[in-house]
Amino acid sequence: MHTNANGVNWVNVDMIYPWQQPQWQAIQRLWQAQQLPHALLLQGAADIGKQTFAQHFARALLCHQVDSDYQACGVCKSCRLYQAGSHPDTQLIQRLDDKKEITIEQIRRLIAFLQLSQSISQRKVVVIHQAETMNINAANSLLKTLEEPAANTIILLVSAYPTKLLPTIRSRCQRLLFALPDRRESLTWLQAQTLHTDAAVLLNIAGGKPLLALRYNDESRLAQRTQLINDIGSVMTERKDWLQVAKQWEQHDRQEWLAWQLAWVNDLARLHYDPDATIAEDVSKQLYRLRDLSNPNKLYDLYDSLISRAKIATHTINPLVFMEDVLICWKRVMY
Repeated sequence: MHTNANGVNWVNVDMIYPWQQPQWQAIQRLWQAQQLPHALLLQGAADIGKQTFAQHFARALLCHQVDSDYQACGVCKSCRLYQAGSHPDTQLIQRLDDKKEITIEQIRRLIAFLQLSQSISQRKVVVIHQAETMNINAANSLLKTLEEPAANTIILLVSAYPTKLLPTIRSRCQRLLFALPDRRESLTWLQAQTLHTDAAVLLNIAGGKPLLALRYNDESRLAQRTQLINDIGSVMTERKDWLQVAKQWEQHDRQEWLAWQLAWVNDLARLHYDPDATIAEDVSKQLYRLRDLSNPNKLYDLYDSLISRAKIATHTINPLVFMEDVLICWKRVMY
């Protein structure tokens, strides 16, 4: 991955992932029938490679000499420029590092770009990553473009949360669905990577998402999970002050640690009714300890509370207050 002059990340897109063959075959059929839509919404779970697929497709759309499977040649001028992140006929739109949303200024620049004639390819291609993060003004501005699409232009919207998009935007896009990959296929792919932890353990921790599983191969991330669940247990038993723990975690990625906690609550519910249930192996000892501390009848309320907080995790909220609130939710499930 590298960053171009506009501050957005471009990934290496020589290959799509093996579990994405059905989606690529759908693209091939549309292309062969000359029915490629002007706007395509790539939707499905996070961390399964939709962004890579979108950019792989974008490079093929811009290529001067695609092969019989509509794959980019990789050697023409267009392909070389695309891989360098400097192709004049494409733009990648995503949240900038210092922003929580895609802004109207980004979409205005995109519209100005689309009004120009293409330079070296037959069409212009735009990829909007995490499209659901457009603020309302940006979304309404993009909607006008979708309603009156420019000639020889294809817009690819990528989203793990398509229901957060304006319904009018969704209705103007053809959809390409990405299901969670088959477990055996994910394991085969993971086992071909350089791993420090068993592939099955990583995949279980990641909820079946192979790219997230690969990120958990970083031992420091597994250590963070262990530390968080230990801290939750310490707060529940009052061995640590909840304010002290909240300060330790206030700057961590809220969406990530809420996802961990939601999975742990599911594991706790299973353990209460089946002591031999399959649970997260990296924190199994801590989960058995939390099971003994928690009231099973209150776990559903805890799950609902965490879900409601996950919905606002990306909002502008005091991070310390947010973490304090989450810890209080855990305290409420004790016997």
